[in-house]
Amino acid sequence: MSGGSWNYLCYVSWPDVAERTGDITAMGDRLAREGYEDAAMLTHELAIDLQMLRVRTEAKLRKLTYVWQAVEWWDSNDSGPERLRDAVEKMRTDGGKG
Repeated sequence: MSGGSWNYLCYVSWPDVAERTGDITAMGDRLAREGYEDAAMLTHELAIDLQMLRVRTEAKLRKLTYVWQAVEWWDSNDSGPERLRDAVEKMRTDGGKG
């Protein structure tokens, strides 16, 4: 049986690709060693794009955590509109950090 030496990177799709940046970077390095600079560059760009997406996503999630929590608690009758108003104001003024 052949294949699998790259953990079947050739078949990766969303959302699993976001967890494979190490393999993708290594694949780019492998392509570069073989002299396929265009394919290597595109592969490395994909790895960088995925890393940037992760950083941007994590930052937005931090900002939205308390806002989403306030909506969830309001809709569960654990709090009211004032908690959401306060959470949105916190997001606006300090980025919603802790």
